[in-house]
Amino acid sequence: MSDAERERVCELLNSAFSDGRLTSTELEERTSHALTARTHGDLEVVLAGLTESGAPLAWTSRPDRGILPRIIFWVVGLLASPFLFIGAFALLFGSDLGDHVFGLVVLLLFLPGPIVLYRWAHPRG
Repeated sequence: MSDAERERVCELLNSAFSDGRLTSTELEERTSHALTARTHGDLEVVLAGLTESGAPLAWTSRPDRGILPRIIFWVVGLLASPFLFIGAFALLFGSDLGDHVFGLVVLLLFLPGPIVLYRWAHPRG
């Protein structure tokens, strides 16, 4: 759990106070609990009764890009895998400097694509 999540909960508490859904005493109690929370469950207790039923909390929602980016990732990954295998094999088991350089160049050309596509297709949120 991050400090940013604690701060986001404090912002939600301040918003609830300004809307009149919390008293100043409740705001102080909940804010102190939010700032000392160690788990997401602790933050859920702090927000109890303030969020809409079934509404995703800040740490549970993840952007969903759909199925197309994942399909693109797998197609590119399958097409790049033979080159990655050849590059790794040449780098690790090459007999001379030329083989090692060839393997390194092939890996540098083909490895970033699948990594970037994975991060794009599987966002963390």
